Amino acid sequence: MEAVTLSIAGGAIGIVLGITASALISYFADWSTVVSLGAILVAFLFSALVGVSFGFYPARKAANMDPIDALHYEIADNGLAPKHHRGPALGQDLLSAT
Repeated sequence: MEAVTLSIAGGAIGIVLGITASALISYFADWSTVVSLGAILVAFLFSALVGVSFGFYPARKAANMDPIDALHYEIADNGLAPKHHRGPALGQDLLSAT
């Protein structure tokens, strides 16, 4: 649902920016520009398709993960890394030395 909302919002913002840019070019450059309904529909549908596709893939991947395994991972600077492989816990090196 989030992907659909974001892609619709992005498509609407893109349409507004495109029409505004066209009007500004017409005004300042004295060029005649035409924004057709077909071009708007194609751009909006492409935006929706890309947004939903890139929102569906990570959601599907997360849905197929085991919840316990998913909780063992966190985002590191270089990608996903298991928490238990990050080195000894605070004070653990002192306990193993005795």
